[in-house]
Amino acid sequence: MSEALGKLKKTYKRCNRLINAYDAESLNNKDLLRSSIVLAVAGMDGYIIDVFSEYFVLFLKTNSIDKSMEEQMEKYGITIAFAVNLLKESSPYEKIHSMMLKYYEHTAMQNLDKIDDLFKLYALPSITSKATKKAKSLNLRDNVKKVVERRNQIVHSGDYKNNRLVDITIEDAEMIREILELVMNIDDIIDNRFHKTNAVAS
Repeated sequence: MSEALGKLKKTYKRCNRLINAYDAESLNNKDLLRSSIVLAVAGMDGYIIDVFSEYFVLFLKTNSIDKSMEEQMEKYGITIAFAVNLLKESSPYEKIHSMMLKYYEHTAMQNLDKIDDLFKLYALPSITSKATKKAKSLNLRDNVKKVVERRNQIVHSGDYKNNRLVDITIEDAEMIREILELVMNIDDIIDNRFHKTNAVAS
């Protein structure tokens, strides 16, 4: 299990506490349910960058850089000339890693197609679809997209539609479990990918 997944699980517990607080008879506030959805999607967003970062240096050390990664590295500001100059530094990988993190600092990773594109760089195409195939429900990917769409509605319009507040139920909020399942499956795919790489390298 990645460190990134451990962090997401902590966020998921916080989401469940919000749902449980709503479920208590004395605190019937549906904004707690809306908050749980917003927090869960934020957790997924953070996980994606965290786990990509966690394996970044290992990937560079154990794989040749293809055209797509080369083009992405240039977006990070790492050109061939810059890379040559890095050879003079004592910790070149740390420098590259920090530049990658800087690039993604304000990048949202809630769109599943965008997540798929990111992990193509690690030779893991269609990772969200593959994660869905590992699940009990083949609707997992679509369900997560619906949770993200509801999050967007809450964040961008206050959960109003045509000037009316859209109702939300505990069942709606509990759909955040789909996010956790998708992410756990993604984490398993990434973990297997890099454990195999390590086994070959050793």
